[in-house]
Amino acid sequence: MARLFIMILCIMTAPAFFSAADNPDTGTEKQEEEEESIRIALEEVVVTATRSETSLTGVSQHVTVLTETDIENIGATTLSQVLEKRTGVSISDYGPEGSVEAVTIRGSTSTQVLVLVNGVRVIGSHGGADISLIPLENIERIEIVRGGTSALYGADAIGGVINIITRKTGKAFLRVGLENASYLPQGAFKGSGSDEYLAPPDLMSLVDTQKLTIGFGIPIGPLSCICAINGIRAANEYPFIDLTGESRIRENSGLLGCDGSIDMRYTGESWCIDFSGMGLYHEHGSPGELGSTTPDASQREAMAGCTLGMTSQKFFTDLITLDLKGFMQYHSLDYTDPHAGVDSTHTTFSFGCDLTQELMLSDYISLLYGGTFSADRLDSTDMGKRERNNVSGFIEVPLFPSPDLTIRPAFRYDYFSDFGNSLTFRAGFSLLFSDSQSIKGSFSRSFRAPTFNDLYWPADAFAEGNPDLAPEQGYEGDLGICGSAENIAYTCFFFFRYIDEVILWLPGPDTIWRPTNHGKGIYPGFETSWKIGLPDSFEVALDYTFIYSFALTGDIDISDDKRVPLVPLHNLAAQLTYHEKRLMYSISARYEGKRFLSVATSSTLDPYLILDLHLKLFLSKSATLSFSVDNLFDESRESIGNYPLPGFTFRTGFELNVR
Repeated sequence: MARLFIMILCIMTAPAFFSAADNPDTGTEKQEEEEESIRIALEEVVVTATRSETSLTGVSQHVTVLTETDIENIGATTLSQVLEKRTGVSISDYGPEGSVEAVTIRGSTSTQVLVLVNGVRVIGSHGGADISLIPLENIERIEIVRGGTSALYGADAIGGVINIITRKTGKAFLRVGLENASYLPQGAFKGSGSDEYLAPPDLMSLVDTQKLTIGFGIPIGPLSCICAINGIRAANEYPFIDLTGESRIRENSGLLGCDGSIDMRYTGESWCIDFSGMGLYHEHGSPGELGSTTPDASQREAMAGCTLGMTSQKFFTDLITLDLKGFMQYHSLDYTDPHAGVDSTHTTFSFGCDLTQELMLSDYISLLYGGTFSADRLDSTDMGKRERNNVSGFIEVPLFPSPDLTIRPAFRYDYFSDFGNSLTFRAGFSLLFSDSQSIKGSFSRSFRAPTFNDLYWPADAFAEGNPDLAPEQGYEGDLGICGSAENIAYTCFFFFRYIDEVILWLPGPDTIWRPTNHGKGIYPGFETSWKIGLPDSFEVALDYTFIYSFALTGDIDISDDKRVPLVPLHNLAAQLTYHEKRLMYSISARYEGKRFLSVATSSTLDPYLILDLHLKLFLSKSATLSFSVDNLFDESRESIGNYPLPGFTFRTGFELNVR
């Protein structure tokens, strides 16, 4: 295996040296451009961490900004592949293409991470957002804010916030892309029980998954419109190692779906109006977990949403800005299992509006304030009709006592119609000690609202909800530095998280599972990221996270040394990228340490190391050919217990981009 890796590494690096030798001037120019981009990386303007335009050096939290170029260099085809390589971020993946992918930050649960698209909360069927339903097309940037952010965004931001910002302006273009994903044909078991048999290698594994993307942009004077349409067909019949150690084909996991989006912007002299709309429909099998498969289960999922907003840097006066938006979202999930006699439908509808304004009082102080109204409606065959209304207001007072020091205290009040109110806060600072380096620190209190599942799941023979639940409470502090030079950018942060009133589903004396506010969690940790520009158009990126979690449930205390489930001690990602005029490739590795499946620490998920390769050939100014290998060494692994992930996967793609 080591020889194979060395051979592939030599093959991948050879074109770079030949290209540099043939085009020395081009290589030098490209190197200078990349070094300059790294040097100014921390001057990037972000909006998520402060709800106003602020440079990366001026925010008090650890923030990562991913651009279109960053996404292209990774060679990712899904949002989870982009996020899983970032410090502090992990993905809970249920396996096949189209299955649930949930994101966690700094050891949080997925329901403790707030996912936004253009500043609007993404709703799920029962709890946290499923990022597998968010396509990569038309994403202009992704901002990752780590740490408690409820003081600005309300519920569910205990772990942090991920804001996905779509592209709304640009020159006219037409983009058509086609991708095929293949698995190596091999003999493996299919079926179960008396229907089990050893299936021979199937050549259809070479054409397992196809994706088609069509996008176009049309600027007309002050109006710009960008559209994208995606279609996917996937058999998802990949081999894996089952609980008995045999090779088996994942069955009943096929996917057929499509989605579309439109983003429009009308630009005025000092203001603009934005509209975003999307729709999605997926049909796929639901194979279930190993040892308890559901070979006949299926589900249909539909989503629709739109956002209309207006932003202005001059609201009647140069001293006041305006960011006002209204939003609507619809989500429907229909799950059917004829064998078990289950037919459940869950429909969620959400609408509301959000206002943010900044008032510049002087050169030393400004006032950022706003509020949100949202209404959530659930119509479920299991939980009946439920509703939740939320009214909130926040205020942040950025202070600038000197050109190098920024202090940001913030407070927010939330009222929920079904479980009361919550007051959250955050205080942070940023101190520049050079033109491109700063020290940052923050302390915050955040909360997570109980989901409709937690509150209203109907009593049956196995489980029952609890309408008396209180929200989870999170307290977090972090301290770190970030900086950049001519060919390097870095961040280093220490953090400490304390979670109280953790909502856990546990069996009672009658063996019925019920959620209660039971338990605490402590998460000390360290995270660092480095991006280094090397000679000959190479770039190296390193991201590392260390979390030593403590589960404090019932009579368990720190001396018992029990871990929080599914939180790895170590998480490391590394990537080597080469990019010149006609060629771009990357080699990336990701290591995730051992994870415990329960507080008892008796059962674990093994650590794994994944190596991915990505090669892109620029055939002309408009045509691109790509080749990718995911999980080169065919590592057997699970992100969630008993949900196997794909092994060796080979992807080929072609894209035509006419401008």
